[in-house]
Amino acid sequence: MDLGLANKVALVCGASQGIGYAAAEEFAREGATLAICSREQAAIEAAAKRLAPYGAKVLPIVADLSTTAGIETVVARTTEQYGRVDVLVTNTGGPPDFSGNIPAISAYTKAMAIPIRIETIQMATETGPVRTAM
Repeated sequence: MDLGLANKVALVCGASQGIGYAAAEEFAREGATLAICSREQAAIEAAAKRLAPYGAKVLPIVADLSTTAGIETVVARTTEQYGRVDVLVTNTGGPPDFSGNIPAISAYTKAMAIPIRIETIQMATETGPVRTAM
């Protein structure tokens, strides 16, 4: 199926496994150029190797998107390498599994901050480098 993604730059967050990896794999099949990120270096490098047979250019990036520094890293590395972002997949690991336990306020606050940080990525890819006071 041709979705018109050939030569588009796709930044896929949380792409080392699961839904994020599946999205990156489909973009690779469609001929997109990829920037993929994860908190774990070995995991994101392994994902990049699994995407190689599709012939896509893949930039693996290690970053924790729950931090401003992580967001700045992903946006800077992607735009330095490719000059733009055409498609943004804002997939993250989500909140921790509380399994019926009442979470500590700090864990809950961190989990709920992720959507705000994702909005920062979206703004940064549209307007340039991230500049925040967080």
